[in-house]
Amino acid sequence: MKVFSRLQYQSQPANPQAVKAGALPEFPRTTYALADGPSTPENPVAAERIRLARQSESAGKIEAAIQNYQAALTADANNPVALDRLAWILSTSGQPELRDGKAAVQLAVKAVQLTEWRRPSMIVTLASAYAAASQFAKAVFAARFARDLAIITGQSDVVASSTKLISQCAGGPPTGALDGQ
Repeated sequence: MKVFSRLQYQSQPANPQAVKAGALPEFPRTTYALADGPSTPENPVAAERIRLARQSESAGKIEAAIQNYQAALTADANNPVALDRLAWILSTSGQPELRDGKAAVQLAVKAVQLTEWRRPSMIVTLASAYAAASQFAKAVFAARFARDLAIITGQSDVVASSTKLISQCAGGPPTGALDGQ
């Protein structure tokens, strides 16, 4: 399994003219930056709607959160955060009338593809969406992948949630609703 992060060097070789094809240049003072956040500029409208959706989620206003995530996706259809959070709600909501496993799978698949399978928490969302759509073998596969990636990247909270999901789905339909993230 490979884990990639965006790494950008800000240094120049000591003598750029002396660097030959295939040779490693020598850097007198090497500095670099490891990208933490998204590598593409965020759409301000989508970012604001996501902020409002998170507020609504925190306040327990799930329908308002759904509407705001949908508005964020209208502004930016390829926003992995909005895709992921909406998929999570549709797959794990405590209100059965809000759950839609099939739509959750579509949203989560797109979020995971956009992030190139590099965000363990989003892969857990995909696993939850598969479980909500009664695709338990796929749910277990995705949860195991998320757990392994989370172990490698040191995300203990994701390790715990994916491990719990694996045990819930390994034997078929879970007995209760999936827990929130």
